Amino acid sequence: MQFRIDKCVELRMQRGKLKESNVITLPDAQLIQNVKEGGNKYLGVLEAGQIKHEEMKNKIQTEYFRRVKCILHSKLNGGNIISAINMWAVFVGQYSPGIVNWRKDEVERMDRKT
Repeated sequence: MQFRIDKCVELRMQRGKLKESNVITLPDAQLIQNVKEGGNKYLGVLEAGQIKHEEMKNKIQTEYFRRVKCILHSKLNGGNIISAINMWAVFVGQYSPGIVNWRKDEVERMDRKT
């Protein structure tokens, strides 16, 4: 088994704020960089000390509506369009309710727009 050190980042926080630190050099000359301003992606969710809920909501909504638009531009019949939306587009936001804080009105707005 091999570990991918190039995907590792260091996040140093002091009293809830991001603290700048030096790059870590490993014995085999690989480097572990600091977290960028945008945060780090872990299991598809942006984090930097805490989860970036608003950015993740925008990203999920954009990808969801992009996929719905692609499906609607295809030449599928009605039943197949619904199946495709359920299988391909809904999958984008399926994992997020347990991680990202969605309000009921946001979910209803997405549903109406769909």
